[in-house]
Amino acid sequence: MRKQLAHYSFSIPAALFLTHQFTQYIFHLPIFFLNSYLDPFCMGALVMHSSLLERRYFFSSRELLLLDRIVITTYLVIVSKGLFPYLSDHFTRDWGDVAGIFGGSFWFFMTQKG
Repeated sequence: MRKQLAHYSFSIPAALFLTHQFTQYIFHLPIFFLNSYLDPFCMGALVMHSSLLERRYFFSSRELLLLDRIVITTYLVIVSKGLFPYLSDHFTRDWGDVAGIFGGSFWFFMTQKG
């Protein structure tokens, strides 16, 4: 598990997410593109890693299958861009966010160690 968290496929999105949160909420630096699309990208990548950790812990599986990745990504899109905006006006439906989630999942797919 420690190797997975130290691997750049996890550490880069995690560092980007934390840095963005500091600049946005602590330093109040508005960066429109990052404010809009970095969080969904990081969510796609980090949730994939979380799912892989869960699989390793409970099922001793060393990888996520393509079908697993598709189901997880689709679930993220449906919940974050379908259900949440329906439940609250604080959430918006944005196709750019959907692209960001798919981009983060693709990042995981391209950088995951076998």
